[in-house]
Amino acid sequence: MSSRIQHLAQLIDAGLLFVISGPIVVAMDDELMKMPWAPSRIRWALVPGAKVIPLSKDEKETLRLLRETNFGPHNYAVAFFSREDVAVGGRIEHIIENIDEIFWRAPGVRYVFGAEINQGELAVALADFVEYDSVGTLTGICRR
Repeated sequence: MSSRIQHLAQLIDAGLLFVISGPIVVAMDDELMKMPWAPSRIRWALVPGAKVIPLSKDEKETLRLLRETNFGPHNYAVAFFSREDVAVGGRIEHIIENIDEIFWRAPGVRYVFGAEINQGELAVALADFVEYDSVGTLTGICRR
């Protein structure tokens, strides 16, 4: 198990999170690289429809606000670390509820993609993601 996610073993063993590896992780990174970048994060001022969402202590309120973004309507989410690492998926509410714990060993700006599971297959919505700044703010793109 990757050192970035060893601390998540209990959530993985309980079936609340699952590990993702392979080409889809590379595809997530490729999608992010299409965005306009500042030195260490997306330059959201150049992204039409960007919306900043503060993480609330009430996860239901955060999820309600996220529903206004492309990321929000999905039932699943995938926490992305890097192109060379694994990712962690789960129901969107589990990812948002545990976002600090998920990214605990990966400080800095991180990204979470929307996803669905159809007939047992994970389908990551590469254009539907939010940026997590590690201090309580998510930024995404408002629905098309």
